[in-house]
Formats: sequence, structure tokens, C-alpha cells
Amino acid sequence: MSRGSWRGLAVLLALFALGHTLGTAVPHVTRGAAEASVFQAMRSFRFPVMGFERSYWDFYRGFALTISVQMAFIAAIAWQVGDVSRHSPRQALPMAIAVLLCCIGVAVTSWFFFFGAPIVFSFAAAGWAAVLVMQLVRAAPGTVPGAQSHNDGGAPVPTTM
Repeated sequence: MSRGSWRGLAVLLALFALGHTLGTAVPHVTRGAAEASVFQAMRSFRFPVMGFERSYWDFYRGFALTISVQMAFIAAIAWQVGDVSRHSPRQALPMAIAVLLCCIGVAVTSWFFFFGAPIVFSFAAAGWAAVLVMQLVRAAPGTVPGAQSHNDGGAPVPTTM
């Protein structure tokens, strides 16, 4: 199993996280007065939440930064899967499936709620992760009931359930 493939996915996910962070860091009014008034209303309407005074803008910015942190984290996990998969594809598989499920979730969310760049990045990451998970399944003996893997001598080795 090539750790470079997982590291490539990690770099794609890190670029996605960086793009998200830069794209939401300082939102600029680009669509005129209506957009400016929405931003101002989000900043100015404050309300108590569990003992804190917050605004909708605080939530908007907080969620944006939280998503950036989570995207960076999933990139780090993908990088680690590359290391683990070289020596133990079977041990790497649960982490790899978690990365895949996260990428699929982001892709679906992007499709319904966002626009071009996040859609492209998220579907590329989900597709890439799916291919890598399938490679791990084939490389890890005993992960698919009824499948056979090969030992170093090339002779078939029956798998266990």
C-alpha cells in the first residue's frame, strides 16, 4: 500500500481546509447594500446563550473556524493512515473508512448547500478516499469474507471471518 496515495489525499484535504479558512476569514460585502445589512444585523443582534452573550455573527464565524479545524484534522488522519497502511493494512482500515465517511458527508453537504469549489474538492476527496479504501480492503487479509489473499510465496491463504 502506497503511503504517498494517502498523503496525496491528506494534501488535498489540507488545501481544502486552507481554502475554507481563507475564504471565510474576512467576508467582504460584494453584493451590495442588502448583503451589508444582513452582515450588520448578524453582528448587532446579540442574545444570551448558556450564560454568554453572542450574536449570529459569532456563530457564523465560530462554525466556519470549527469546520476548518475539523478539515485539518481529517487531513492529519489521512496522513497517518498512509503510515499505518504500509505496515498493517488491516489496522489502517477502520481509520480509512472513517476518513471516507467524513469525505462523503462533506461531499453531500457541499452538494446541497455550497458552490463550485467545495463541491469539487469534496467529491474529489470522497472519490480518492473510496479508491484508497478499496485498495486497503484488497491488501488486508481477512477483511472481506470469502476473499483470498496471498502470502509472500504467492500461494493463496484462506481468510477467516
